[in-house]
Amino acid sequence: MKISTAFLCMVSVLLSSEFAAGQNRFPENGNVGIGTDNPTTALQIGAPNNSNISKEILLPGTYNFEQMRLGQTGNGNMAMEFVNHEGPDYSYGVRFLVDTDHGAPGFQLQYATAASSYNLLDYKPGLYMNKIGNFSIGTIDGKGYKLAVAGNMIAESMKVQLQGSWSDYVFKDDYRLMGLSELERFIKANRHLPEIPSEVEVKDQGIDLGAMNVCLLKKIEELTLYLIAKDKEIQELREGQKELQEAIKNGR
Repeated sequence: MKISTAFLCMVSVLLSSEFAAGQNRFPENGNVGIGTDNPTTALQIGAPNNSNISKEILLPGTYNFEQMRLGQTGNGNMAMEFVNHEGPDYSYGVRFLVDTDHGAPGFQLQYATAASSYNLLDYKPGLYMNKIGNFSIGTIDGKGYKLAVAGNMIAESMKVQLQGSWSDYVFKDDYRLMGLSELERFIKANRHLPEIPSEVEVKDQGIDLGAMNVCLLKKIEELTLYLIAKDKEIQELREGQKELQEAIKNGR
């Protein structure tokens, strides 16, 4: 039976090395401890509450500094990190971590673009879930939203389910349509349409897509009513003009 070199190396480490202040132990219960005298699981690295030092497993790769790391990165922060080569001299990194001291409370998926050494890997947030289940993409500050995206996004389809009413009440007989002269005075005074947020408000607060679509449809429906009313006025003027022309023609 062949025994792999990696297995022999692991046995050698377990038998001969010390981790922090504790010795490696092989208790009778079959658990293995590295840096602890009292392992409580099949394999335990370090003892709880004894220090903030790193307790990690490192698996080196082939090119430059590519590797995989798994374990505690200090002060209870945990991470699983993958570093892979992008070329003979550069590697990039991806890591999953729970790290309050270097980010925010919750779970993070981070990425680092290619660098020439491990210490130059500059990790940035890719996906973040905070401790109450809100998600952020590209940022750890989701401003309290269930989903926040820092940057552009694209989708083939998106549905907004409104909780309020649609704007078809504009077509009800008792709806009060603002007169055009009143509308003109409002526009001159405010430089935007009624019920539509101003440029300052949009810059400061953003846009609620669902509410904005309702407002825009309402303005389209009001515009339609204005056009219908104007068309009726034009038809009445044409009829009056026609009657006047007939009267002139007949010498009346």
